[in-house]
Amino acid sequence: MAIRLLILFQLLFLASGYTQTKSDPTVSVTSHYARGRYDGLKFVKSMLLYRAFDGAIDHHLRELNKDPKSFREKLNKKFEESFAEKKENYLKKMGYSDKLPASEKERILSQLKVYQHSEFLKFTDLYSAIQSHSISKLWQSANDPRLRQMKAKVSLNTKKLLEVYTEFEGNDGEKVASTESGQKKFYINLKYDLIDFEWGDLGFRKEEDFYNSLVDAWIKWLGKNTKIPAQGFSFSKFDDVFTENLTDEDVVMNLYLKVKKINFDLNFKRYKVELAVDFSVVDKKDQILYEGNLQTETKEFFNVEKGNVPNLIANAAYRIPLNDFVTIPTALAQERTRKKQDQIVIKPYKNYELVRQFMTLLNTYGVEINLKSEISLLTSDNVTLNIYYQGSQERLIQIIEFIKANSLALELKTREFPLQVTL
Repeated sequence: MAIRLLILFQLLFLASGYTQTKSDPTVSVTSHYARGRYDGLKFVKSMLLYRAFDGAIDHHLRELNKDPKSFREKLNKKFEESFAEKKENYLKKMGYSDKLPASEKERILSQLKVYQHSEFLKFTDLYSAIQSHSISKLWQSANDPRLRQMKAKVSLNTKKLLEVYTEFEGNDGEKVASTESGQKKFYINLKYDLIDFEWGDLGFRKEEDFYNSLVDAWIKWLGKNTKIPAQGFSFSKFDDVFTENLTDEDVVMNLYLKVKKINFDLNFKRYKVELAVDFSVVDKKDQILYEGNLQTETKEFFNVEKGNVPNLIANAAYRIPLNDFVTIPTALAQERTRKKQDQIVIKPYKNYELVRQFMTLLNTYGVEINLKSEISLLTSDNVTLNIYYQGSQERLIQIIEFIKANSLALELKTREFPLQVTL
């Protein structure tokens, strides 16, 4: 059994030679981004990653006999129309004007790019088709110091991609309200510490391969052996994500691995280590949804070359938390059914009848999250509603935005709770 698992991880380490097959629609993509003077490294990495996603999506659209160029032109046009007012308000808030020094204008426009990128990810369901990805290389162009490049492998759910494409084209580029947000992600975030040794002691230089092999193997196991995918989640690595881009329905599994050297005998090819694995599943606000048990194991490897020891450590660490993983879906289901209470403040409003109409629409469109609304406070210029529901705040906001787009003239002043609405 140990030999079989060792071969599994060796194959994962050698995955750079993988080519696309029909059963596993993974493509290798190289993306590019010209870094501006005020662009942060995290933003640059995010832009490279999403451009890699775009490259993979365009590839599959062509495979589906669709025209990615016209699709993106239409998508970008719709986004620009929806973002125009937000852009104007943002620049006004930042004090942008032609009279500012060039460096200050450049700084504000750089911040605008981050905001625009974040809003685009909220605007489209396109990236819900991404199943998983791994980054094999990041580098700076030798010819242009501003140019950053990334090589990545991206796996897509082509059925989901076609659904998103068809919905967008069929509704003239407008998103429609659905019972699923299409944005739920289950992120894997691994942090590990080596105690009393370094990889270099074992002649091992590919630290990213150790990380990717573990995370990829856990994603594969979770996808096959738990009900997490059936709950509407797709898996991804957390290291490439802006925390502020998480939705209320996304969750992050933080795994902590410690590898402590007990004894390395290079002459007799014997290596003894202590492994400790702990993990928790949290929501966007770092509220713990599920907490695994801290588990420790001592492992000794006999008659092995030192270069194979990292593979054996990954093999052993991989198996430690699997029993705890099985119960994660139950915790996620309990969180979804937990009753929440929030408030909506309507200020100002034209008349009481509009308020009642808004409440009726909330209750009608919010049936999927068992939404109920009641008046908590009524004055001459504002009304406070208590909102009881199950699910995420993000889904509640989506319902209000759908009402705004289709049924009732209102303005959502803020996405922070209590929500501020005008009627």
